Amino acid sequence: MMKTSMARATERPDWDAVAFCRSSGHRADVIEQLAQEPRSASEIADTTDKPRESVSNVIRDLKRHEPKLAECLTESRPHHRLYALTREGEAVAEHID
Repeated sequence: MMKTSMARATERPDWDAVAFCRSSGHRADVIEQLAQEPRSASEIADTTDKPRESVSNVIRDLKRHEPKLAECLTESRPHHRLYALTREGEAVAEHID
């Protein structure tokens, strides 16, 4: 994965969070997609060929993880919400193959 900034490249990740994401191909795929740009669950599902419900469950897990790895950017929308990585999620993404 390409490093997008010096600040991100030098940030130390939470290694437990890295292991959490690496332990699931679905989580790793969603992290990689969100590292590129904010996306909806449907966009990630279409790109990765994963069921939308599975992608939504992964996003929920990333939002609930401590530290929080993803966040919703459009909470007020009932549908087609956009999600992005938090700073912690960006640091983790640097260590996902």
